[in-house]
Amino acid sequence: MKFSDMKLQAMNAVRAYFVRNWTIEDLMNNGEIPQHAYTSLKRVYLTLFFAMWSFTFGSFLHWTRGAGGLFTVLSSVASLLCLYFISPLRVRTRVLLLMIAAFSIGASIGIFIKYFFDIDHE
Repeated sequence: MKFSDMKLQAMNAVRAYFVRNWTIEDLMNNGEIPQHAYTSLKRVYLTLFFAMWSFTFGSFLHWTRGAGGLFTVLSSVASLLCLYFISPLRVRTRVLLLMIAAFSIGASIGIFIKYFFDIDHE
């Protein structure tokens, strides 16, 4: 496939996205989801669930054990930067970095709360 064909295909996809001639029947489609789409959605939702769980676990450790500090802030920033620059084909590495970032942000959220709400009002 040539680059111009790919460009034309992408432009048609964008045009189809913004030109929506949907009817109520299109929105009420109760047909079955194809197996590959179901598997993909299942992976996405499980990843989001475990990222939220990791964030919750990090904030729980911050609340109970005082975990968190400058290290967790820097590790969350570093893991998000690595997540941005690593190839999308390295899925396991990206999922691991997402979990590390979620945990670190959860553990360091107390610093942000203290910074925003512990201001001397004089």
